This record gives sequence, C-alpha cells and structure tokens, in this order.
Amino acid sequence: MTEFIEGDVKALYSSGSADRVRLLVGYEGDDSVVDELEADIEALDGEVIDHVGRVTLRVGLPESHVESLCNLSDVVSVERDKRDVDLQDGTDFQPRTSSMM
Repeated sequence: MTEFIEGDVKALYSSGSADRVRLLVGYEGDDSVVDELEADIEALDGEVIDHVGRVTLRVGLPESHVESLCNLSDVVSVERDKRDVDLQDGTDFQPRTSSMM
C-alpha cells in the first residue's frame, strides 16, 4: 500500500500526456518483489533506469501511467526524481562535499 505520494506526482494523475517523467519509487519486499515490480513497470510502458539503495527504483514512464504506477501493490512511496526537473534560471545545484559540522 502506498504510504507517500509527493504532491508533484499527484498533480500528474490527470495527465494524458505521453511525455516521460522520471520518478523514485520506494517498495517493500525482497528480490522476488523487485522482479515483479520491474515487470509491472515495463507493462506500463516504463523502464527501470537504476536501483537506488536497497528499496528504491529510479524509473521513467509516460505521465499518463503515473497513477497506475502509484496503485501497484508493492509500491510504498513515489516522488519526482529531482534530477529530472529543469530549473528556470538554469542553476545547477551540486551536493556539498564538506561536512556541515
């Protein structure tokens, strides 16, 4: 059951657009769950771009299939991949490499 869906993702629910969007999809379960989830994403005309950590997938799929993705049984969270967002002023934010302490 999905526990968290980012507001920007919910805003795509009514989109009928074929434009592709990149999302971070959190799931719960073991390797058999991820195999099934990857197949479900591909069935939505999506692709798994890579694995992020132990329980997150970076995926790309058409905006028109976002709601169906969010309703998959093993999905627990969905948010926009911030690297997929173009900033209007062209600023490219880089992670800090030094400690804050």
